[in-house]
Amino acid sequence: MAIRSLTLSVFLSFLALPTAAESRTGEEVYKFYCYQCHGYAGNGVTASARYLLPAPRDFTRAPAFLTRERMVYSVTHGRPGSAMASFGNVLDAGEIEAVVDYIRSTFMAEFRPDYRYHTEENGWPDHERYAPAFPYVLGQLSARAPQGRLSESQLIGREIFVQACINCHEPRRPMTDTRQ
Repeated sequence: MAIRSLTLSVFLSFLALPTAAESRTGEEVYKFYCYQCHGYAGNGVTASARYLLPAPRDFTRAPAFLTRERMVYSVTHGRPGSAMASFGNVLDAGEIEAVVDYIRSTFMAEFRPDYRYHTEENGWPDHERYAPAFPYVLGQLSARAPQGRLSESQLIGREIFVQACINCHEPRRPMTDTRQ
């Protein structure tokens, strides 16, 4: 079932509003508010996006008619009929312009196919430290597997997966799968 924009708007209203002195960069705004639906790579591939109709914009394949002005308007006022909520009461005008400029320069103008989530440049230094969680991300192990059947490393991996990875890497098997 698709999340209605009203639900998303209510959720966003609970997020802290910055003061003018706390104005953030476009990258900071994007990574706090936008990546959940549009992805760190700006391609709209996220766990939450699977439940949104229409799907979030894939900025890496944005049409030519998607002008800066149209984007500023959409971020400010939302997009009726979609989960794109209005951020006009959440972000100041400078932050809205900054996030639009970040999206345009990072994903629309300079996007590289090798842009990956888990790089040092993208805030993931030493990604290998999460290696115990990789079997859960890849669907090799279920997060619902009985504890008695898991090694110590697998238990650690499950804990990492459930507390951090599952937000972006939803299970490839149903969470109710206990065959592992």
